[in-house]
Amino acid sequence: MISYIEKKSFLDIPSLSLIDLSFNRLVKIPCDIFTNKLISHRILSIFLDGNQISNLVIGDRTIKKLIANNNYLTQFPNVDLLKISLNELNLNNNKLKNIFKKNFLSFRIIYKIFLSKNCLNSIEPNSFDNLFSLKILDLSENKLARLDSLLFISLINLELLKINSNFLETIDKILFYNLVNLKELDLSYNPIKYLEPYCFSNLKSLFKLYLNANYSILTKKILYGLENIKYIFISSNIYYLNFEFIDHIR
Repeated sequence: MISYIEKKSFLDIPSLSLIDLSFNRLVKIPCDIFTNKLISHRILSIFLDGNQISNLVIGDRTIKKLIANNNYLTQFPNVDLLKISLNELNLNNNKLKNIFKKNFLSFRIIYKIFLSKNCLNSIEPNSFDNLFSLKILDLSENKLARLDSLLFISLINLELLKINSNFLETIDKILFYNLVNLKELDLSYNPIKYLEPYCFSNLKSLFKLYLNANYSILTKKILYGLENIKYIFISSNIYYLNFEFIDHIR
């Protein structure tokens, strides 16, 4: 297993477009290893899964995909130079605790962000404001107890949102309002005690809704506006079903 990489390791490979360093014993990646002018304009994907990296700095403007699952990252990678072109960021199963607005401030064309199985307990308001192209956002299996009501307001092209297995107790009426292209929403395995009426009312494209293992009262008003819904999952719940709700889903 590789535990160390010299700065000039890839210097003589000008056609390099993908680097897979997954499942090694890397603790640190030299910050300028991918910045050499001979190769930096060609690298499209970097895979760093299953290492022991706690801090990551990469300065290649052309990278489209950065995969760093199963590491020890406690803060977001310093990818300021990547933010022009990065399309996918995968940081599942690390030790991230917070999301700040600065983490995504300059992202322009990113389609997928995976942050599942971290230790996230807070997300700064407006953190996702520039992510107009985002299609997939996975915040599942974290420690989130509250989400700002305008957190997702810019995610007009989002198609999949996973915030299951957190500690959410309430869902604000306008939290999902701008998600007009959302097709799948997973809220399962949260201790949700209150879903505000009409909280899904603008989700005209929603196809699947997961509400498994929650504690809320389900009424007709909660499902109002779900014109294209095909699947609603409400197994393993301590739900109180209002009869109007049952009539609504027949």
